[in-house]
Amino acid sequence: MPIAGKTLGTTWLDAARYLMTTDAWHDYNVILEVAEPARRTDLDRSIIARVDKLLRDHDRNPVETVAETIFPFAEYKRHGKKGVYEVYPDEIFPLVRERDDVSWGTYAHRLVRWPGSGAPVNQLEAVVSKISRSLKKGAVFTAAYELSFGGEDAALMLYDPQKDRKRRRGGPCLSHVSLKVRDRKELLLTAVYRSHHYIERALGNLIGLSRLQAFICNETRLEPGPLVCVSTYAVLDTGSGHDGGSWGKPLVKALLASGTAPSRKVVAAV
Repeated sequence: MPIAGKTLGTTWLDAARYLMTTDAWHDYNVILEVAEPARRTDLDRSIIARVDKLLRDHDRNPVETVAETIFPFAEYKRHGKKGVYEVYPDEIFPLVRERDDVSWGTYAHRLVRWPGSGAPVNQLEAVVSKISRSLKKGAVFTAAYELSFGGEDAALMLYDPQKDRKRRRGGPCLSHVSLKVRDRKELLLTAVYRSHHYIERALGNLIGLSRLQAFICNETRLEPGPLVCVSTYAVLDTGSGHDGGSWGKPLVKALLASGTAPSRKVVAAV
């Protein structure tokens, strides 16, 4: 089901409302296209705040914490790119791993400390450098920039086939991120998830992806283009199976009933 919208919050809300119309509250190949991923309206902020309250009330990670697992925005604000490339992996991530017992790590850490044959590889820095060099030379390869979480030839890997393939649950769900430069002006980002919990994870994931996109744009002087998120399996989760307790369908219905959002639009091309 392709769904298009202008901003993150409203597009997420349309997708969640769509999932609520399905018999089992889940579907396959749910595709979101966000036209202006960097913009936040008052409605977006209201949607984020309501989801955040539900998660906090049930002892789950808040939206901001989920977003930070993809891109360390807090450290970027404080220290610039040094915060992303050095402060986060060397100082913040060890605390996160100890606090949250994240055995496989975080996407943000894998982006800048991917284990190579020798020293760890800063994949994100390499992609930024690759795009910048291409723009300076005037020969931009539209489809040569990948943040991949699977695949040996990809420029940036987040999915480790050797370590992650045996994990059925609790491992990385983000499989692949593809970057495209359009007309030497815009950076397009497409993310593919193997599984996506729409209440607990999806909104925070979208925010994290938009910040990753914005970071690359800031470092390469490109403008953020559309952000596309493909959930090969998407579920409107009710919080069951966690120590914090289930929020259940009634709370989800109340959450999605409040506020307004644009009508769903079919994405013409993704």
